[in-house]
Amino acid sequence: MTSAPRAARIDDYEAAVTEAFRRVPPTVEVPRRYRFEGLLGRGGQGEVHKVRLILPQGFTREAAVKLLPTDVSPTVVAGFRDEARLLGLLRDRAVVTVEQPARIAGRWGLVMEYVAGETLGSVLKRGPLPPGVALELVGEIARALDHAWHQRALGGERLELVHRDLKPGNVMLTPFGEVKVLDFGLARARFATRELSAVRRGGTPGYMAPESRDGAAGPAGDIYALGVLLEQAICGRRRRDDQIPTPRHALPDNARDAIALAHQMRHLDPRLRPTAKAAHRHCRALRGRLSGAWLHDWAHEHVADSAAATTHLDGSVLTEHSSGDEPLAVEETPIEVTWRVDRRPWLLAVAAAVLLLALLAGTGAAGDDALPEPAPSMPYGIEID
Repeated sequence: MTSAPRAARIDDYEAAVTEAFRRVPPTVEVPRRYRFEGLLGRGGQGEVHKVRLILPQGFTREAAVKLLPTDVSPTVVAGFRDEARLLGLLRDRAVVTVEQPARIAGRWGLVMEYVAGETLGSVLKRGPLPPGVALELVGEIARALDHAWHQRALGGERLELVHRDLKPGNVMLTPFGEVKVLDFGLARARFATRELSAVRRGGTPGYMAPESRDGAAGPAGDIYALGVLLEQAICGRRRRDDQIPTPRHALPDNARDAIALAHQMRHLDPRLRPTAKAAHRHCRALRGRLSGAWLHDWAHEHVADSAAATTHLDGSVLTEHSSGDEPLAVEETPIEVTWRVDRRPWLLAVAAAVLLLALLAGTGAAGDDALPEPAPSMPYGIEID
C-alpha cells in the first residue's frame, strides 16, 4: 500500500507540471507569405496572380490572389470585402473558396482557391463543345445556382444569391472536367454583414436579360445568361440581340433538343424561363439521351492547364498585413519568430521531475510501498480484461 505522504508528494509533482505547461505562452500567429508565380488574369478591378502560399513549419500550397489597384475608391473596397464575405458563406463544389481579405504590398488582396485550367471563353476560341458536354457544363452551373439561392445564411434565412454576370470568361474548366464559377463582384445576396447597402448595377451586354437592363435582378436573369451560354457553347458563337446565332459548323442532329432548351432559358418573359433546379433537371435528362464523350473525358483531351503571364512581382515573397496602409517591402529571408518564455515554470518542472525520480529510487526496496511494475506482456503497462 502506498503511504499517504508519498501519494501527496506525487500529487504535488503532477500539479507542478500542470502549472508549468499552463504558463507556456500560446502559439505565435505567423502572418502568411506569398511567393508570386505569374499573372492569371487582369480586369477592370484588379489582377489575379498565381501564388505559392507559405505557411509555418514548411507547409505550402498553391493559391490565387486577386489584388485591387492601390488607388481604388472606398466604395470599391467595400464591395470587394462584401464579395469575400459572400463567398465565405457559400460552399459549393462549383464555386471557388476564399479566405479572409488581407493587405499585401499596400493593396487589398483576396486569397482564393487556385483552379488549374482554362476559362470557357478561352476554350470556345478553339471551337464549339459537343452538345452532351455543353449540357453537362450548363447543368452543373444551374445546380450551383439553385444551391446558392436556397442555401441558409448565418441567421437562418436563405442566401438568395444571384450572380448577375454569368459569361464564358467567368466559368473555369479544369482538365478533370470540374466546373468553377468565378467573379461574384456583381452578385446580389441577403446577408447581414454586407457593407454596401445598395447593390451596383452591371453585367455584360449580350448576356444580360431584358429586365436586368432596367435594374431588376432576380434568379431568372441568371437563367437567361445561362441559356445564352448554352447556345454559344454548342454553336461556337454568341447570339446577337434576338436573332438565332448562325453556327460556325454544321450542328449534329442531337443538338436540336439542347438548342430548344437554350431558347426556353432565354425567353423574353422571365416567368416562362425554367428555374435553376428545372434547368439542371432538363440538362441531365437530355444528356442521358446523347452519346459521345462525357465532360470528364472530353476535358482531359481539350482543356489545358492554366497559363500564367510574367510580371514584375514574379519571384517576390510578400507578407500579408491585416491592417494599416503602408506597403510592405519584398522579403527574401524566412520569417524568424522570437519566443520569450518565462524560464521559472520550466525550472519548477525540472525540479519536480528530479524529486519524483528521487522518490522512485528511494522506494525500490520498500516492499508494499513500491509501485507495481507493468507486466512484460502488456504494452505500455495497460492490462485489458
